[in-house]
Amino acid sequence: MKKPFLSIIITTYNEQKYIHACLESIYKNNFKNIEVLIVDDASTDKTIKIIKKFPVKLFILKKNKGAAFAKNFAIKKAKSNFIFFIDADATLQKNILSKMIKIIKKHKNLSGINGIWSDTPINKGYFPKYQSVDMNFAMKSMAKKKYSFHWGNGSLIKKKILLDLGGFNEKFKGAGAEDYELALRIPKNKKFLVKKNLISMQHNFPYFFFSGVKKYISRSKRHIEVLLNFKTNDKFHTTKKNFLILILSNLIIFSSLINYDKNIFFFGFFLTIYFFLNLKKLIFIKQRNNIIFLFYFFFMSLIVNFLISVGSAIGCLSYFLKKIK
Repeated sequence: MKKPFLSIIITTYNEQKYIHACLESIYKNNFKNIEVLIVDDASTDKTIKIIKKFPVKLFILKKNKGAAFAKNFAIKKAKSNFIFFIDADATLQKNILSKMIKIIKKHKNLSGINGIWSDTPINKGYFPKYQSVDMNFAMKSMAKKKYSFHWGNGSLIKKKILLDLGGFNEKFKGAGAEDYELALRIPKNKKFLVKKNLISMQHNFPYFFFSGVKKYISRSKRHIEVLLNFKTNDKFHTTKKNFLILILSNLIIFSSLINYDKNIFFFGFFLTIYFFLNLKKLIFIKQRNNIIFLFYFFFMSLIVNFLISVGSAIGCLSYFLKKIK
């Protein structure tokens, strides 16, 4: 049997709503020299039944072990030299695999290729749209730099790098934390290319109540714990500008809630600075969306940044309490 050029890895846990669309998008892709490995993390719904309709290599865990363990399991089983990760609630864009393979063959010095997420979510609604546009802008901003770090979902990476690093850290079980922790461990000389027009996938995003609130608080909590463990900064996310934006979002919200009539000057002052710090993003959004969504995005960003601040504060507290113990 011919050795596959690319191994696609998916981990699942109760993904019956999304996994069919995900797998369908993979098998409709024009690049065929692939193997698809799925590690099911002890699902209790119909996920496994749906997966068995497709020609995948399915591994079923008896107990829920977390995404890091499931990914490590799949990496060891993968037969190719390249790994492509995709979440079960995402769908692959047409012809994206052949485009990525073409780049990795041409530029052998690359450690991997980051695909950009589409600015159009799979599910409808203003908040899913907010999240997809926000991620799309962040990823395209990284594309202006020559190289970026590996961000996992919708991206390709050499298997050797994963093995050399010992895979994902299984101590970090929360969604997203394992990808972020791995990215911080990858040596800086490992180059990951991202091109602004290389859209790799569409994603389902949570709605605001209550899964969206939970997502931003829990993920920022986990990410700050990862950063504190490394005692380092992430030059793409934890910049001085982003830190200032978080502080301003809190000042705006608090000045609007506490003695608003006395704090109207400070409210306007903070809001103006916040506006100019986000101006590039707002121009980007206005070019692709209507004015109603632009206003929604601006004010929702204040709330989201506040939630991130809350999660970060909880993460700091949790980290230092563990240290004391």
